[in-house]
Amino acid sequence: MTISSLNYNPVLARKIILAIFCALMFVHLGFVFAGFYKGDDINFSRYAAAFAHQGFSYQIPTDHFQLRWTPIFFTAIFYKLWGINAFTSGLFSTICIALCGFILHKIIRRQPISVYLLTMALFFFSRAMVFYGHRLLADGPVCLAVLSMYYFYRSALGCKPANASDGSALLKVVSLSA
Repeated sequence: MTISSLNYNPVLARKIILAIFCALMFVHLGFVFAGFYKGDDINFSRYAAAFAHQGFSYQIPTDHFQLRWTPIFFTAIFYKLWGINAFTSGLFSTICIALCGFILHKIIRRQPISVYLLTMALFFFSRAMVFYGHRLLADGPVCLAVLSMYYFYRSALGCKPANASDGSALLKVVSLSA
């Protein structure tokens, strides 16, 4: 039995691979608690909880944690919806990493399936993604912002998704993901 006899659909296969890796990130968030990272995520959580329960009130920042509005705002929304727990604390970072995976999919979708699978595995199983993917830190949104800027810059230049002969684009994507 060959792949061609099974009506192999490469577009569907890539979407399934992306969905599996994103699902693994959410499983990791739900079942693996690797502790807090020093005091950063505790401070973000404190400000998000205050925002969720007391609403927005401007005060002069006394530390740099108050200036990271994006993770605080979205975590406050999750706290309001589902309560304060370890899952909702890491949900924003996990969503950002999953969106990074989607952008990476858009960039390399025309690569051979073996290259696509290797790139996704390198991205999702890299130490940075596993370490920051479930912690309430600003690293997930920063990764999303950088990869989004790269993708939209390529799109503005009129670059098509990388094909098999575009080795430099593939090297850039893999270096960003590693």
